[in-house]
Amino acid sequence: MNTFKLFTTIVLMIGLVLAIGCGKDPVSPQPGPNPNPDPDPDPYVDPGDKVDAKIVGEWVFTAATVSGRSEALSDVLEWEASTAMAAFSIGSDGAFIYIEVDRDIELTYSSEGTISTSGDRFEISSPGLSHGGSWRVSGQMLTLTTVEDGAKVVLTSERLEDPAASMALVK
Repeated sequence: MNTFKLFTTIVLMIGLVLAIGCGKDPVSPQPGPNPNPDPDPDPYVDPGDKVDAKIVGEWVFTAATVSGRSEALSDVLEWEASTAMAAFSIGSDGAFIYIEVDRDIELTYSSEGTISTSGDRFEISSPGLSHGGSWRVSGQMLTLTTVEDGAKVVLTSERLEDPAASMALVK
């Protein structure tokens, strides 16, 4: 795949993640009672959830450790054999989208859910999955720490500011 096509595909994938992950901004409440409450609220977004602004954005997984030992991301995240990279998007409304892509930037897996934070704690929920733990942002790096089967799992991610930069991650 030539570089232009790869760059275009990456830009389109990120646009897709943003389009799916960024829902409508909530309307500012008007004074007084709401005469027309939403009869069918979005099942994935709890209006009470708050997400710390530091973690809102697009992130690419870069490293994993289990019980202090460096492990392959593919093993820790249980990727499909063809997966080359995993990324996720966190919206200010609590929307969470996780994707895996192969070397041709073709989608191999995706999942949606919600994320909420309270202090340095996070909770991710999607159909059939719930994870929680602690988070920390340092510069452009996000560290998520959780415990799986008694083992401390630390996942490190880098903020995705420039789609072209992600090309190096899949080569």
